[in-house]
Amino acid sequence: MIILLNFFFISINNYAKIVVIVNKSNKIKVLSKSMLKKIFLGKKTRWNDGRKIKAINLHPSLIVRKNFEKEFLKMSPRKVQKYWIRQAIRGNIYPPVTLSYQSIVLRNVVQDKGAIGYVEKKFLKVKLLKWIKIIRIKK
Repeated sequence: MIILLNFFFISINNYAKIVVIVNKSNKIKVLSKSMLKKIFLGKKTRWNDGRKIKAINLHPSLIVRKNFEKEFLKMSPRKVQKYWIRQAIRGNIYPPVTLSYQSIVLRNVVQDKGAIGYVEKKFLKVKLLKWIKIIRIKK
């Protein structure tokens, strides 16, 4: 029982360390989990001001992506993969840009006013907060 509880607290702690970020110029301050899911599943493609959303994912092999998908999308990595295969076959929508390093996600969010991504909180540097904003995610 203690081992199971220990695992539970470790998992919660991992999720809490993920932050969703946008370019500082983005007016959004709070997103619901359902809206975040729509963005990362390609179902919402424009911000409220009309600007195109550029969702940025990390590589599927990274644990931070797996944790993001479980916590925020409520989907397993396998389910996400199947979803995008179905979308590709239908030719409907395209998956988010996938990058291999969190530092490159940060750079892309700084450079693209429509970008949204996620990183582990430990990757944020105080000086970056001049160009990016952490978005609060509500249920």
